[in-house]
Order: sequence, then C-alpha cells, then structure tokens
Amino acid sequence: GGGTSPKKGDGGGSPDQLLRSISALGSKKFLRQDDSILRRLFMEVLHTHHPKTTEKLQLIFKMSEQVHAGKLEYAELKAFLETLGPEESLVVSSMISNMLNAHNISEDVTNVQHERAQRSGEMERATPTMDDCLKKLLASGRVSKEDVIGGLQKLQIDLVFTAHPTQAQPRSVLKKNAAIRKMLNNLHSSSHLSMHQRRELKSALKAQLEALYRSDE
Repeated sequence: GGGTSPKKGDGGGSPDQLLRSISALGSKKFLRQDDSILRRLFMEVLHTHHPKTTEKLQLIFKMSEQVHAGKLEYAELKAFLETLGPEESLVVSSMISNMLNAHNISEDVTNVQHERAQRSGEMERATPTMDDCLKKLLASGRVSKEDVIGGLQKLQIDLVFTAHPTQAQPRSVLKKNAAIRKMLNNLHSSSHLSMHQRRELKSALKAQLEALYRSDE
C-alpha cells in the first residue's frame, strides 16, 4: 500500500486558506502557524518518495508531543525509534534536520512580521529600541541632548562574530533557504492575492522544499 497522505486541512496547508496576521495571533501562535505550514508541505514531499516512512515520522512527532506533555514515557519513544531500519533512520534524521532548519526560517519570518506590525502601529513593541529609550530619557528632562550625545561618543563597541560548525551550509542551501523565507513572507500578504495566486505561491514553496530535500544537506 502507498500509505496515507498528510491531511489537507492540517496546519494552514490549504491553498485557499488565508493566513492570520501576527497582530491577530501574537508571536507564538504565528510562529506555530508557519511551522505547521512548512511541516505539512515537507510531509507531502516525503510522502511522494517514502510513504511508509512518512507515517512513521508522523507517529514519531505525535509520540514526542505526548512525551513533552508527560502523557508518554520517553522509553516508549526510544523503543519505537530503535525499530527503524538503517535507511529509515537516515530519512527520518534528514527530515527532522530539514524541519529544524525550516523552524529557523519561520522564526526569521516571525521577527520580520513582528517588526512590520510594530512599525505600522498594529502591535506594541514588547522590548523598547535604543531610539525609544533615548526619546524617553530626553522627555524626562533629567539629561540634556548634549549629555546624551557626549555619552554615546564615549561608547566603545566591539563586534563579536560567532558560529557553530554545524551551522555551516553550502551556498546552494542558503539560496534555497532565502527563497523559502521570501515566499513565506509573501504568503502573509495573501489578503491581497487571489486564490489562484495563493495556490501558485504554495506550490512554489513546496517545490523549494522538494529541492531542499533532494539536496541531501
């Protein structure tokens, strides 16, 4: 048998469904919405190539959620993982790695949408910017503009660049990630798009995820 394909209604996957804005959902739910979209599309890609493994991966996610919620012992999840064959383990590991990478992309998009919503006045800024702090300080009357400028001129700033070796990715993968990030941002303008345009955009997004899956990175 070919297995059961991922459900069409899961995680904002329907091409006709309008995505809810970050101002309507809040950052955490907005991030989960985007994670669900990318996971569902990844599952569709995997199902095309490995239908039986897709079912097992979906079960692994479900069991993981139950372990996290305290409804299942970790030993049961571990025992199930140990039943996977070498090829299945490789496919599952690759997909989980891809989904973690997709989560990073979702976080980037969430940050962009959050900033846009704050600048447009749809959401209040949770953490004040340096500009906000300086305006508040000057408005208090406790310091003068000259004092602030003098203080800023005395600052010494050192830049530190850090990166973990496992975060290094080939340029081809970075380009695919950038394309996925752009498409996901564009999906959040779906209220201005026709149903046909939304379908095309999700199809293009799925094609990029397929390319990422085939890269074996």
